[in-house]
Amino acid sequence: MTLFQQMTNQHKTVLVFSLVACSYVFLFLFADGVAGGGDTYTHFFMSKYAGNHPELFLNQWGKPVFTTLFFPIAQLGFKAVLGFNLMLIFAQAGILFKIAQKLNLQQNWLMPFLFFTTPVIFENAISALTEILFGMLVISFLYLSLTKRIILSLLAISWLPFVRSEGFIFILIIALYYIVNRKWKYLPWLLFGTIVINSMGWYLSGEPLWLFSTNPYVNTAITAYGSGSFFHFFLWGIPVFGLGFILLLLQSWNFFKSEKWFQNAFRFDFLSWNAIRIWFVYGFFWSFFFAHVVLWWQGMWASLGLTRVMFCIVGPFVFIIHERIFSTHGAMFSDGKKTIKWWIIVAILSPLLASSMILERVGFPTGFGTEERIINQAIEELKLTNNLKEHETVYFAHPYFAVPLNRDPFNSEQSMRIEYYPDAKAGDWILWDGHFAPNEHETPLSKLINDTTLVQIGAIIPNRIYKPLNDIPFEIHVFRRK
Repeated sequence: MTLFQQMTNQHKTVLVFSLVACSYVFLFLFADGVAGGGDTYTHFFMSKYAGNHPELFLNQWGKPVFTTLFFPIAQLGFKAVLGFNLMLIFAQAGILFKIAQKLNLQQNWLMPFLFFTTPVIFENAISALTEILFGMLVISFLYLSLTKRIILSLLAISWLPFVRSEGFIFILIIALYYIVNRKWKYLPWLLFGTIVINSMGWYLSGEPLWLFSTNPYVNTAITAYGSGSFFHFFLWGIPVFGLGFILLLLQSWNFFKSEKWFQNAFRFDFLSWNAIRIWFVYGFFWSFFFAHVVLWWQGMWASLGLTRVMFCIVGPFVFIIHERIFSTHGAMFSDGKKTIKWWIIVAILSPLLASSMILERVGFPTGFGTEERIINQAIEELKLTNNLKEHETVYFAHPYFAVPLNRDPFNSEQSMRIEYYPDAKAGDWILWDGHFAPNEHETPLSKLINDTTLVQIGAIIPNRIYKPLNDIPFEIHVFRRK
């Protein structure tokens, strides 16, 4: 018997957390770049400068709950925000373990282990993305529901749509569950966050339906993102979820095909694990997954087909694959004498698969993204930090420009969005990039080149062509108003 086999589940869990902590702390301390690209920087800036620009607290792209929670943390700097998100990741793993303990699940140490080794978790750990807080609220809701702390669970989840808009899907599922069980009196707690946020927006804007009239996705004018294959997220299943995605598909097929899940959804005791499993594990995972499948397939609501959003549902994912591992189908191979269990295969190969994918895609520790590297090169070679004067306004689209230039992107005296460059005064700078400027900000390079009121200062054109969106090469072109 090996030393690992002799260890208790509690000791195995401590070992898992210790090993992961070493990896993540190393990543946190030595990473140059971050996951999430421009979105990470924008969320940080919104949180950091919300005190100077109070309207940012209710900005629906930045997400009111995320911006408000991270506002005091962002004042401590970018690393503080990254560190807090890391703490949320460890908290999620801890809650998963507590749920596993309460349910007396076999090998309960596997719950945090499977969570940590899911590629989408590791890849996005160093970021200021909203997906992490979203996942935290989802897992907390599962735990609070299981422990019958009804009001607290509903209050917590009521803020979910203001961390990410997909939260409304979960609100609808929960509302339906409570209505079916005739627990009408609890519905106001479920809608508490929506009522509070919309009331604030109504008071400040005069729009009774502020929640919908200012939603940046429903009312988007962006058409540059396009659409993709219906099978996009299925094809990315293993890179995003690891080998467990195979188990997820097998178990889900068995669940929906073999079990009387629809009838049982209305029969199990209120907030029993059997009910939670149907409504809030399988229900949450597949409703979220298929929502993104359809949005990207149909090109709706500014969907870009980003795989990182699946971070939000890794909690339910882990429950489903754990269920498969220890089901009657859990033996991958058996000849009567030797048995190879699925959990052994997953336990050995998942971390290897996750680490190899991360090393290939972002490096270890996380390196600067291609766009950030090119921007840094442009600023260094064109000596922008030396040439820029405080009174000169910089017009740009890529959020990362604000980092090395140390500019408040919401202060119109320091920075402006590139599409407003016609308002630039003599001496102001225009920084064009091949990602955000021609797409989200609808400012093609040709428009600037043909503008006789501008003079081109220089350009950085990488030797290796990189096209982030719509077949447009990522380059940096710097102009100045005459």
